[in-house]
Amino acid sequence: MTENFPDEPVEIFSPSLPEKHTPAKQPRGLMAITLCEAWIAYCLYGFGALLVLYAADYILRPDIAPTVIGLGPFSQLLQWIFGTTTMSGLAAEISSAYLMCAFLWPIAAGIIIDLLLGFRNAFIIGMVLICAGFLFLASSATFLFALLSLILGFGLIRAMLPAQLGQLYEHDDPRRADGYQIFCLGLQFTGIIAPLAGGLTEKYYGWGPAFLVLSLGAPLGALFYWLGWKHLPKASSRHRKGVRIALSRDDRRALLVIALFLPALAVSSVPNSQMMSAYELWGGQHFALSLFGYALPVSSLISLDGIASVATGFMILWLWRVWGRYRRVPEEMAKVVIGGIITPLGPLALTAGAYFGPGLHEVNLWWAIAFHFLNDFGFGLSQATGMALVAKLAPGPIRTSVISFYPFSSFLSQLLAGRLASLLGTMGSIPFWGLHMAASIVGAVMFIAIYLAFRDVFKEDASIDKGLKVRQPSLP
Repeated sequence: MTENFPDEPVEIFSPSLPEKHTPAKQPRGLMAITLCEAWIAYCLYGFGALLVLYAADYILRPDIAPTVIGLGPFSQLLQWIFGTTTMSGLAAEISSAYLMCAFLWPIAAGIIIDLLLGFRNAFIIGMVLICAGFLFLASSATFLFALLSLILGFGLIRAMLPAQLGQLYEHDDPRRADGYQIFCLGLQFTGIIAPLAGGLTEKYYGWGPAFLVLSLGAPLGALFYWLGWKHLPKASSRHRKGVRIALSRDDRRALLVIALFLPALAVSSVPNSQMMSAYELWGGQHFALSLFGYALPVSSLISLDGIASVATGFMILWLWRVWGRYRRVPEEMAKVVIGGIITPLGPLALTAGAYFGPGLHEVNLWWAIAFHFLNDFGFGLSQATGMALVAKLAPGPIRTSVISFYPFSSFLSQLLAGRLASLLGTMGSIPFWGLHMAASIVGAVMFIAIYLAFRDVFKEDASIDKGLKVRQPSLP
């Protein structure tokens, strides 16, 4: 998703900036970062897709739960945070808590990378922690140690790679939005493979082999990162010599926009955040999970979401290219607003499915397909474009730290989704998904309010139209 395309090069004139021509091709480092992140996501999302099922079907069993170190106090903590009253709710909360921490830790990790580790050391430590986490899964007793190790490892990697990706582009590079969309497509491809690989392996061979299959993504990600190392930025923004942190008034205004945008994105994304917790448990009970007479594993719902994510990702890229042939492509925040308006249609499809199929295993699978495609189209517009928007607005001297705050929206969204997940089994399906639809509508209203209040920040050519000097971006 770009504002201009290679056959229409961008030219910016100002007294302080020379005329610039943006290359048509994406930076070479984009492929290495995308492939590395994709295989790390293979581990993260594959495990995430199985976690709620693993907790419900194995860890919380009466004969297994007493052997898990620290599970009693951990369960009490979850009940205090979410108000969980049912076993299915507790399993969903374990998954939500894991995802919440996996999204929250990158915030602190980004600061640590900026001030202490740098990209290379962060990557090595992160990979070691991920591998250790999968080793801990070999025993049910060390289940919580596995969660902690995986959270710490994934957090370091996920704070580092988007920041490196952002440094591949100049501040006003129109290729940035397309680069982040390609980056997200890599995640979505492995989102198809990982749940199926893990789910089918578990179905025929058990939990241990399933986790072993998922752990293979870590060395593959490391391999692609090493192959593309020479094309990547070697230091975070604070490690660049001669860079002094001095934020201008425009930089502080951009930070205010980011601070308002992230909670709005969190509220809008609540239906998507429910994907790997209550949605899987609800779907296993209500969807008719069969294809041509073959029973599908519950984790296939996450693979279906991966297929929808890839398809809608290409649709989004195609949409803006076709749009750009006839009229100006909307600025990034306008795209986010469009995504926010579409997102509530996803949980509306689940509400309709529950209305027409109220019994167990009576909801037609077409309602799941409708949910995933509508949700992913709206979420894809909001999430990928929002990531590009934050990377663009983030002041250069603290860019890694600011971008590392982006997952905070996912943390907040998981927290909200977790509160709603605690209602699973205590209310009907129609009001349950109706609450998710209401949350995404509130998020859309927040997007619109931010867009209207800060039009001058989001409109890329505002300074040119007004005949003003183009603001000098901070050093990357």
